[in-house]
Amino acid sequence: MNFLSKVKYVFLTCLTTSYLNAQISSLDEVVNQTFCDQSAKKTMMPDGKSFAIQNNSRILQIDIATGKEIAVLFDENTVKGEKVKSVDDFEICQQGKQMLILSKEEKTGKLSKKGHYFVYDIQRKRAQKLMDTTALQRDPVFSPNGRNIIFAIENNLFLKKLDYDGIVIPITKEQKQTKLYHGVTDLMYEEEFDISNLMAWSSDNRFFAFVTLDCSNVQQYSIVNRTQFTTANKTIDLNPQIESFPYPRLGREIETYTLNVYDSYYKTIKKVDLPKDDTEYIPRITWTSDPETFAVFTLNKQQKIMRMYQINCKSQLFNLLYEEREEQWFDYKSLKHIHFLPDNKFTLLSERDGFRHLYLYNANGILNHQITNGNFDVTDVYGVDTLRNIIYYQAAKKNCLN
Repeated sequence: MNFLSKVKYVFLTCLTTSYLNAQISSLDEVVNQTFCDQSAKKTMMPDGKSFAIQNNSRILQIDIATGKEIAVLFDENTVKGEKVKSVDDFEICQQGKQMLILSKEEKTGKLSKKGHYFVYDIQRKRAQKLMDTTALQRDPVFSPNGRNIIFAIENNLFLKKLDYDGIVIPITKEQKQTKLYHGVTDLMYEEEFDISNLMAWSSDNRFFAFVTLDCSNVQQYSIVNRTQFTTANKTIDLNPQIESFPYPRLGREIETYTLNVYDSYYKTIKKVDLPKDDTEYIPRITWTSDPETFAVFTLNKQQKIMRMYQINCKSQLFNLLYEEREEQWFDYKSLKHIHFLPDNKFTLLSERDGFRHLYLYNANGILNHQITNGNFDVTDVYGVDTLRNIIYYQAAKKNCLN
């Protein structure tokens, strides 16, 4: 996938604004928020020259340069196969041939959501259920070639193979009452680390790494949930409900984890035994450029020590690739800005000199050089153009408001 396919949401918002500006015909339409797109889902297309945006019951492909409609990718009225009655969200695979459509969405946490997912073939205009069940699915993840999908139902993971008539294979088989979370995160991880799943595919589409969280020793936390819903222009208050869920409080037991590697060819799961000292949390996992190795990032309980381990998915052997220690607190948001280059070098953000700057490391975890420097902070990294060796980033060079 080229760089434009990884551009941030803020850039897409600008593109959408240009697209809407091309259709505004009067000031009244602006004042009345006719073209307000606060809830409009949008994503870049793999070609890097267009983006997809939801427009009511349709999903359109829009040219970036002209702001004009190129094609109708999806239309509820022309779908073959399974009927998709509503579109709450969508995701397009890297090849641009398949689309995941979420219908009847239910929010389950800060980031997590579940519902009925459909796999839509864009060229054939045919939809099929992700799984023929009444149970709601969450966090589906396309394989890089778009031919396999890992997803979760309740506490278990499933694999859907699109090349084999959409056959679904169970990966884990836990009982419903268990407090194990395979691949997906609990409420604490969502609140603390802004992540709803800990799953990653290898670039060759064979291996799949995931984390299992065990909340058996975590005490239950209860809240009063007062829900409202609107029907026929009338808001109805439901009786307050007491909801309980595992959530660690200060000084109490936290989740334990197991790191796993699933081999989709042999259909086996192997565990990786990381060191337990100062590795209480796993806030992120990602695959490197090597299809046989992936990276796991750990934090200690005080969130002052961050370690990055490189793991071989076949042997389960690992080595410590990078470590950073902070006196006060390591900002977990920096982890999403670690990029692996084609030669397995990687870039990362660090505040070691008092400012947050970009650094380049070689494949063995040895510092190559500092990329940015000066009395300013790098506040965001939009992406890396590996063909031209360019990093697109955001920085506060004059003051914190820039």
